[in-house]
Amino acid sequence: MPTGDPAQAGVVSVRTGRLVFTAAGISEPVHFAKPFRLTWGEMLADGNLGELFFDYNSYGQKFDKIKFSPSHVALSKYTHGATNGYLAACGSVYVNFFGGSFVNIKDARCDAKPGDPYFGRDVTVPKTGETGCAATNLHLHGEWDDVSGSHLASLDFPDAQMDYNTKIQRGFIGTGSAGVSFVHSDGLNATIEIRDDSIDICMTSTTTHDVDIGLFAVLGGISHISGCIRITGPTMERMVLGGYLEQSVSTGTGIVEPKAGYVVEVISSVTPSSCSFYASGDMLFQVAGAAVDLSGTIFLKRDFSKSSAEGDITARIDCNSFLGGLEGNGQLTWYVDPSTQYLQGRLAVTISGWSGGAGLEGGMFIGHNCPKAKAWVLQTTTGRFGVSQAQLPETLTGVYGYGQVSFGINWYIFGGGIELYAGLGAFSVVPPGMSTAWSDLTGIGLPYVVGSAGVCVHGEILGGLVSASGWCNLTMGGPIPITFEGKFGLEGCILWVLCASVEVTAGLGPDGFYID
Repeated sequence: MPTGDPAQAGVVSVRTGRLVFTAAGISEPVHFAKPFRLTWGEMLADGNLGELFFDYNSYGQKFDKIKFSPSHVALSKYTHGATNGYLAACGSVYVNFFGGSFVNIKDARCDAKPGDPYFGRDVTVPKTGETGCAATNLHLHGEWDDVSGSHLASLDFPDAQMDYNTKIQRGFIGTGSAGVSFVHSDGLNATIEIRDDSIDICMTSTTTHDVDIGLFAVLGGISHISGCIRITGPTMERMVLGGYLEQSVSTGTGIVEPKAGYVVEVISSVTPSSCSFYASGDMLFQVAGAAVDLSGTIFLKRDFSKSSAEGDITARIDCNSFLGGLEGNGQLTWYVDPSTQYLQGRLAVTISGWSGGAGLEGGMFIGHNCPKAKAWVLQTTTGRFGVSQAQLPETLTGVYGYGQVSFGINWYIFGGGIELYAGLGAFSVVPPGMSTAWSDLTGIGLPYVVGSAGVCVHGEILGGLVSASGWCNLTMGGPIPITFEGKFGLEGCILWVLCASVEVTAGLGPDGFYID
């Protein structure tokens, strides 16, 4: 690279038949990747340059390591003894994800700033350029879609709010706004910092926005939003938003909302293929106008190629606000689609204060408009116990939980075990042929109550000469009319040779008493 007198405005030399020049008296083009090459030019008697013809094959040219395609290059006028000469260039810079923008670049000598990051030079991007250049336009706008082509987010940074990052003498910086499709209400405030290896975007908002991932209902409101995006290649790959859970702006009650006086942290991670939603704290989970208390963490992930979302909830669950005596502690799977949502799983359950002892098993169902066939947790693993399917509506909106415990006994001539079962639930839809005493009242979302109880005793008598087991499972529903169904069974063997069993189902339903 040629060198020259530092007092000159520009340095010109000849190399292999071509004129080459850099910024004012600087032998290394710190901000530009390659020197600008002249094919022909005029040098005037007063030391200034006249008409210049450049080789605009700018392949590989970069400004601050950002792709740059120059359309005009000029030097400041020569003044003997001047120390503020500059190189002016204008052209298009390519910003990953956003595309091209037109800039005027002024790379000036500045002896007053010899240290880092200036090193004797002061680079700016003035809004108006040298003669022959259009005005700088650093307006950045980008649209982000998911894999199905649906809109996810838009980012907009007006030219008036964008500039060169003069403080670090590297890249661009500015402010603007961000719109996120699943975060409703006003857009978010955004800042952007563009460097050669990455683009960082920060998003903030102090107002409450509804979170709606386009399925069953609004998840809830989120306030004090802070988010970030890092772009390291030509495309945008991930966006993360965090904040505090609030009551929904539009509906008042989303699927989840914080309990009064509690802070619930929320974070959402979004890619073109999926959206993940996390929340941790003390929350209310809405089911048909009734609220289940949750204390723990929830997770929901939507795959944009599907019309459903799945996740899990690990929490202490308390249904006492509308169904006294039902509590649980454990993990539930969570499913949501445009018409249905439910939580269900095996966990430790307490029914009216009873939680049992060794061998404890429990389960819970919380759902809205869920087909009965999908509520697998309403049947226990033994097959003997559970709520009667005949007493359940075809689609379930409500809550049901059960607890089951088993333990061994040894009573003189009898040795064996006992299993106890208890279940309790409430639903908003009443099975055909039934009604509810609360149908004329408002504010009671789950009027149909179902209770179950069961016991099984099994063992051996007289050292195993006789073995026997007996069980019963009772289910009651109501309030109008009260329904009842019970299953009773007995099995026995004498000397392991002669065995017999009997099972009877009896009940009282809308059509009267029946026995099978």
